[in-house]
Amino acid sequence: MLETLLEHPFFLNLHRDAPLLNEREVFLRHLQQQGTSRVALWNLSGELIHVVRLLQMEKLRDVSQEEIHGAAQRRARQQRSNPNAHSYGNSASSFIYAAKKWLCFHGRLKPSSAPRTRFADQLGDFALYMTEEQGLSPQSVRSHCWKTSKFLSWVGERHRLLGRVSVEDVDEFLAMKGAAGWNRKSVAVAAQALRAFFRYAETRGWCAAGFAKGIQAPRIYQYENLPEGPTEKEVRQLV
Repeated sequence: MLETLLEHPFFLNLHRDAPLLNEREVFLRHLQQQGTSRVALWNLSGELIHVVRLLQMEKLRDVSQEEIHGAAQRRARQQRSNPNAHSYGNSASSFIYAAKKWLCFHGRLKPSSAPRTRFADQLGDFALYMTEEQGLSPQSVRSHCWKTSKFLSWVGERHRLLGRVSVEDVDEFLAMKGAAGWNRKSVAVAAQALRAFFRYAETRGWCAAGFAKGIQAPRIYQYENLPEGPTEKEVRQLV
């Protein structure tokens, strides 16, 4: 499979010389069959080399969440010290995603002691898509993931399957957050993040086609943040 993914002999030999070649190829082939893009597969294949190297894996073994996060921090430090690296802001999160996804596929990821949130895998896929395929900044990825995670945690108490979530659920969530103190701009940004998430969900078959178009955001007026008039204190000072 790597022959069709990596055309340059240098990268091909790099992968062949790294441990667990077959285990990495089987995983990538599985993702390809699920519809993962060539760009995402190329990035994941490279990340897996760092995974097996930093986790010192010559053969498959059980790996804990703590070990993965420790290796991810070492990966990030390596990137920061590399003058040719331009995307070290995402290096730790990309490493963690690739390691967990690969080890989980092979049944070698030790369960975390912390409770796992519903739809965590879908949110992780969305984060990788924004990072690797859309090229969004780490700040934008964190913002979209934070707002989307709030909705998924809330709606996860209602539905066990993402395909059962409705546009009405999204409307209710946004209205609830507006009533709880989110201003109009915050609600609009959350709606934007959810539209992006469900557009991606449509491509993966997690929800019905056209779902994202039904998500409506409140209108933002150009001068809505300006005060309607002077405060009482300002009037008294003027008088």
